[in-house]
Amino acid sequence: MVRMIAHNLSREVSQNPRIRAALEICRTLRTQGFEAWWVGGCVRDSILEPQQTPSDIDIATNASFAHVKNIFPDVIAIGRAFGVGLLRHSGFNFEIATFRKESDYKDRRHPSQVGPGSMQEDSQRRDFTINALYYDPLSHTIADFHGGLDDLQRRLLRCVGDARERMYEDPLRIFRLFRFASNLNLTIESSAKEAAQQLVSELNFVSKERFLLEISKLNPGALGTFAHLAQHALSELTRLPLPKDEGFSSNLELPKDAFRFPGTVLALMCYHQSSSFKVDWVAPLSDWPLTLEDKSHIEFIKKVSTEWFSIPSPHQESSKFLTDIRWLSKQNRIKVADADWIFKSITAKSDEKNCFLKLLLPLMNRSEPQLSIGQAFTSLASERAKPLRKELQLWAKEQSPEALGWARLITEVIVLLNLSGVAIESRPLELQIAEKGQLEPVYKLAEKMTELHKKQRR
Repeated sequence: MVRMIAHNLSREVSQNPRIRAALEICRTLRTQGFEAWWVGGCVRDSILEPQQTPSDIDIATNASFAHVKNIFPDVIAIGRAFGVGLLRHSGFNFEIATFRKESDYKDRRHPSQVGPGSMQEDSQRRDFTINALYYDPLSHTIADFHGGLDDLQRRLLRCVGDARERMYEDPLRIFRLFRFASNLNLTIESSAKEAAQQLVSELNFVSKERFLLEISKLNPGALGTFAHLAQHALSELTRLPLPKDEGFSSNLELPKDAFRFPGTVLALMCYHQSSSFKVDWVAPLSDWPLTLEDKSHIEFIKKVSTEWFSIPSPHQESSKFLTDIRWLSKQNRIKVADADWIFKSITAKSDEKNCFLKLLLPLMNRSEPQLSIGQAFTSLASERAKPLRKELQLWAKEQSPEALGWARLITEVIVLLNLSGVAIESRPLELQIAEKGQLEPVYKLAEKMTELHKKQRR
């Protein structure tokens, strides 16, 4: 039984150009004799945050796609079999879908049969009650078929109909359950929680691209809660063991920009979930559809978490440190701004007391946040190292290009150690050289590093 409730948008929201464009589409459909309702997240969000304009407005109608196409010739079919079109109107994109009813989901995502239906039948195929709300912007009325308004008031996340059936139809709804609960700070209803736990193995029927899309939709402050709720699902998907106490806890807080890289966010969750075990958390990600940036970020996480970039003490050799820094200076797929939030998200789990990056990244982030680490490294050091370049060139006439490369890197490292405030006496003896005219030790160290790497290549 449907419940009809009056609901007015705030004056500020109603004057928003996106809202006015969506209202115009609904009015046009109505003048042609069809129903037109806003549906789903835009209705939910307008109730939860009445002063905020919904970012996406989806429109549901009893008009077929053919009718919509006749009324709006510019509409593009993005799911003709389901009666779904995309319309760009007044500079905004709107999804327009025909009310439909569905049969069982044989492939665990798409219904076997789809046909036109009523608004009530359309509501019955939706995942959660809070997403099954319809709003008529012309009469300012919400249609609620499943108690979604009461659930919002109680801060409860509940499935439409039988929870097990909803999640078995499309197991991605398990991940969506955790995302909505985390983003909106909702309590998961007991039957939904039980169904998610029982059907976690069904996640293997879902493409990994869809999981990454869900991660990209997380709110920054919701990541820790999501990682806690989804720990069994993550364990199933990545084959990583659960923490022994099954009490995953994380203070992961990432900036909004971090979620442009859902593969990196997933890697951070895997790192935190497996950090108490001697397991390779990187290997399970090898078959995920990761971007080149994600792969570079994951390599960076791995190196920082295994205590790379530590400044040696005065009586230690500097060869490993210089090798680490050479790797850093060649990274052109990791922006400084991204390296900064990645580093901060993992240093709680690693020994950072003597980490060069802890000193260097703030310098880079203040001056060159949008450059890659490699570009920023060169930009920050090369100008100050320039007075030494002529002498290095003279020395290098009888040396290999690789030796010259090492000599330049060593002088740049010395400059950056100075900029980072690392006391000369606390550095390795080989790097206690900073003044012009004292380059002989640099030459010797460059030759040593060249020979060392030649041996490693053999």
